[in-house]
Amino acid sequence: MLYYTNVELEMLKISVKAGCLAVFEFTWFQGFNCLIVLNNKGVMNLKKAICINLMLSIVTLIGTSCSMQNFESVPREWASVTVQSNKNFAIDLNGGLWAWGVNLGELGDGTTQGHSKPVKIMDDVASICIAPMSNYAIKTNGELWAWGRNDINSILGVGTNTEQLIPVKIMDNVASVTQSSWNTMAIKTNGELWGWGKNGYGILGDGTEEKRLSPIKIMDGVASVSLDDDYSVALKTDGSVWTWGGGEYGTLGDGTRKNRSIPAKIMDDVISCNLGMAIKSDGSLWTWGSNGHGQVGDGTTEVRHSPIKIMDSVKYIANGYHNNLAIKTDDSLWAWGNNSAGQLGDGTVEDRHIPVKIMDSVESVFPFILSAMAIKKDGSLWAWGSDSYFMLLERENKAGTTYRYQPGPPVEYMKDAIHVSCHSFSNYAIALKSDGSLWAWGYNRYGLIGAGGKRSYLKETQLIW
Repeated sequence: MLYYTNVELEMLKISVKAGCLAVFEFTWFQGFNCLIVLNNKGVMNLKKAICINLMLSIVTLIGTSCSMQNFESVPREWASVTVQSNKNFAIDLNGGLWAWGVNLGELGDGTTQGHSKPVKIMDDVASICIAPMSNYAIKTNGELWAWGRNDINSILGVGTNTEQLIPVKIMDNVASVTQSSWNTMAIKTNGELWGWGKNGYGILGDGTEEKRLSPIKIMDGVASVSLDDDYSVALKTDGSVWTWGGGEYGTLGDGTRKNRSIPAKIMDDVISCNLGMAIKSDGSLWTWGSNGHGQVGDGTTEVRHSPIKIMDSVKYIANGYHNNLAIKTDDSLWAWGNNSAGQLGDGTVEDRHIPVKIMDSVESVFPFILSAMAIKKDGSLWAWGSDSYFMLLERENKAGTTYRYQPGPPVEYMKDAIHVSCHSFSNYAIALKSDGSLWAWGYNRYGLIGAGGKRSYLKETQLIW
């Protein structure tokens, strides 16, 4: 039978001040009474917040903050995970989107309060595209939703510059979305390319450099698009490659160094392309643009204003930070360009002006700013490059608690991985295993990993909530 003393009623008043609207349950635990209360958003547990020692009749108020728990428990099996600038997003097997980490309005839960464990954002999500201040989700029905900062430099496409703390619908029938620091583009299911954002250098391809707060149509028949902060590269369904935006360093591949605010064709017979790279139908790789670190791969450091053939038998390409990686049809991984921190994985810190072979039997590769990771065909995860901030796993302990990764060849760290995500400024990584579990490691001073506490993890630890 429930009854409340005057002291307990005072406790209720404190719980109301803490944001709790009604008493849900009153329980006993080792001589202490603990209140569990309910509001209209879920269960709020005042853990150690208010307790009464009945034996001594002493009221101890340790604090009045409430921790929020959703009625829906956090899943243990996941379909994907994305790390970006101190925040994390994961999609569960049922299409639920969850988020945790730093929150200046970018998590999409309607608050600016950070979370050390996942909170549910929305349902029926097929894919997401995450940037430091703005985020997008494509639902299973093709709807595109956005949320985040939405200021003058991070435009969401909602028609205003009003911050969006919860997801808002942008458009229908979207197949894919990509964004740079200040601009976003979406490809619809019918191949239409739409864009919005700051539009510097005419990167939106609408013939102007005017800021666009709402989506505008750019062109038809688009299969894929890649965005840099200054220029855009699109592959059409007919195999042609088109570029527009800033062209100072030959980035447009049109034979000039001029900016251009409307798309122009530079290649044909292409099956895959990225920033400054394209794979033709015969498997040959062609590159162009800035070449200060040899990232074009032609053996020089000269700017290339037009595409030049680099190698054959290529099936996959990825851009790093002033370097590039390619997987050949025999599953070998090759890299070239900036290698200041050993991020190419060839065991040196020397820039490579032509592609060098790194390893065999590679399924996928994930380049970051000063490091890279690859998953092999057998599911093993390998990593190499800089580890100054615990972004990779521990390899060697030097000088007590100071850990530094010495640049060398790739090192194997875990088994059964199918995906890994890391943001270099966050200094930690989260991997998805084949059983749907999430594993994390790295710098965790602010508790961003979500493993509990603020201890950094030099070994992978499973995330279970």
